[in-house]
Amino acid sequence: MMNSLKRILTLFLALILTVSVNPVPAEAAAVQNASAFPEGTYVIESALGKNKVLTVEKSSKQKRAGLVISTNKNTKFQTFKIKSAGKGYYTITCTGSSMNVDVQGGSSADRARIQQFMPNSAKAQKWTIRSCGSGWYNICSSISGKPIDIKGGKSADGTPAQLFKANKGKAQKFRFVKVESLKKSNASGTGLAALKKSLDARAGKESGIWSYCVIQTSSGKGVSLNDRKMTAASLIKLYVAGAYYQAVKDGRIRNDYENTVRNMIVYSDNEACNKLIDLVGMKNINQFIQNKGFSKTRLNRKMLAKGEENYTSAKDCARLLQAVLNGKFVSSGASASILKYLKAQTRTGKIPAGVPSGVKTANKTGELAYTENDAAIVWGKKGPYIIVILSDQVGAPGKARTAITNMSRITYDAIGK
Repeated sequence: MMNSLKRILTLFLALILTVSVNPVPAEAAAVQNASAFPEGTYVIESALGKNKVLTVEKSSKQKRAGLVISTNKNTKFQTFKIKSAGKGYYTITCTGSSMNVDVQGGSSADRARIQQFMPNSAKAQKWTIRSCGSGWYNICSSISGKPIDIKGGKSADGTPAQLFKANKGKAQKFRFVKVESLKKSNASGTGLAALKKSLDARAGKESGIWSYCVIQTSSGKGVSLNDRKMTAASLIKLYVAGAYYQAVKDGRIRNDYENTVRNMIVYSDNEACNKLIDLVGMKNINQFIQNKGFSKTRLNRKMLAKGEENYTSAKDCARLLQAVLNGKFVSSGASASILKYLKAQTRTGKIPAGVPSGVKTANKTGELAYTENDAAIVWGKKGPYIIVILSDQVGAPGKARTAITNMSRITYDAIGK
């Protein structure tokens, strides 16, 4: 009896030792914790920032090109085909290069570089895709179980991807958006790419500096060119109007100047604008601009006064109009007033002239001897879109106005019909 108990105890201890000295490998543990992931072609979005996605650096087709994070531009080097490699592992293949996402040198070390490489059966190209909740996933190496990580948790374009020990941070969380889903939610994605090509070509024919921004409000997607500080001319009046309504909202002034705002927008009245600048204060207007995040906009002088030009950008103006359209520029009441005045605009020879008769628009222009600008909301058949076109240092203003009208027509034909 005693000998039998000893044998049982010996076997039990041996079993414990076997388990302790032969733990489940990290990669096996990763597979055990991973669930089946649907195959398909995806854009892989990072949790670090809106519209930031995994991208093959410099859209390269070369082996060993690194993976980085960058703004989504809907290129093939930002889409990846996920395919089962068996046993809970997946290969991740860039559709632009037909190369697989790979750990350089098959390393398991922290900060190991993530690259693309010719497809092979090595573990360096096998990954598990593990849910970490709320639609986010970790992409883990089959070698070490460590997830792909964006270096330093930075969202700047060009920040490299690497392996790093799991830490539950945003730098290691990704969302997979099926390309088919993107096409359904933004059926004009290809149309936007074609639109950009057409607008770039049209702007390229003109003298001076050109910038534009177009936003489809239904999807939030858009295209732009040369987003930089540009001479604002009378587009600065949009920001003056916003600062006025903010001062009213804050109780610093009474709303006794509604007609002055109307004249400033509808008729582009310079004296009305200067009156509001005196009332609200230039410093307060610029503080308002800064607080609203219009980083490329500044009021430097009154209308027609000498001194440094006022400036803005196409994207700042587009964001402002989007906020107006959504009733979120200062307040719903302020947005409604500004929108009403924009719809009553008397200067409609640029963007509005490029859309068919009867199409509703709301716009504000800006002109100087060498500057032709227009910023508008256009109600196309598929919903409203925003278009802002700025030009500076133009040699022939009349020719520039015609170009803006042509660019407006190109845009309506692409996304307004």
